[in-house]
Amino acid sequence: MDASPSSLLHVESDLALGHLFGLAARKWREARYLGLATAGAEALRRCHEETPDVIILDVQLPDMDGFELIAALQRLARPPRLIVLTACVTPLALMHLAARPVVGLVSKLSGEPDTLRAAFREVVAGRVFFAPDVRERFTAFRRSGTAFHKILSDRELDLLPLFGAGLDDLQVGERCGISAGTAKRHRATVLAKLGLHSTPALMRWAAQAGFVSYADGALRLHRARPEGEAATSMSVAAALPAGGRLRIFRTAADDFSPPDRAAARRWFDPPELATFPDPRSAPSGSWPRESEHEEQ
Repeated sequence: MDASPSSLLHVESDLALGHLFGLAARKWREARYLGLATAGAEALRRCHEETPDVIILDVQLPDMDGFELIAALQRLARPPRLIVLTACVTPLALMHLAARPVVGLVSKLSGEPDTLRAAFREVVAGRVFFAPDVRERFTAFRRSGTAFHKILSDRELDLLPLFGAGLDDLQVGERCGISAGTAKRHRATVLAKLGLHSTPALMRWAAQAGFVSYADGALRLHRARPEGEAATSMSVAAALPAGGRLRIFRTAADDFSPPDRAAARRWFDPPELATFPDPRSAPSGSWPRESEHEEQ
């Protein structure tokens, strides 16, 4: 007699992708498809109400960082087994995944229904599934002696998203309760450890590594540590990079090696970019001049 199907919830902010996945998952005899949640809060509510056995989730969500959602799910009385489906397997994502009870990882570049079904079957059977295109990257990251989380201090990891977003030393100091001089010293140390020579270069690095992204009209900052001080998002209207700063983020995906570049473009050059507020709407003096960045 066949075992009863395991319940499956899909957490994905992209409605089109969610619809396509739902069409496929409803045909899986080994799964009882519960439907789609498009935000973290909705996913948590449905987990309380429906207690899914497995969740397939994207870490790019409109209301919270996906890794914060993973941490919240693990605090449930009956935590679900987790398969992460993501467009960009960034170094920051790999660091989080290494430290969390994720049992499956699939890149959206290989996230066809057959791959996801294979992941679902393995996870339900109590095994781990990492898609071949991300397994090698994950292993290399864990073994690297120069990975950013191994060479930067906790304090530097907390400040890195703020530096990567282009905030100047005074803004970083005000957010974190330190002096501008202390922020400047931390910035210089981070640049030296990463082998970079300017804040614009650090901004590009932070975007590629996953610390900074644009989504849903907001400049989002992603923590390296759950208890870190960096805000998870800030309003673009309140802190939009002026002049060439926006182009740094728009072109950051060009430095990804294929096949990541196409997927990365989705986050760094989204269709909504044309609707972003004009840089002149940012508060006067809220962004340092290019010359100020180069001097730091």
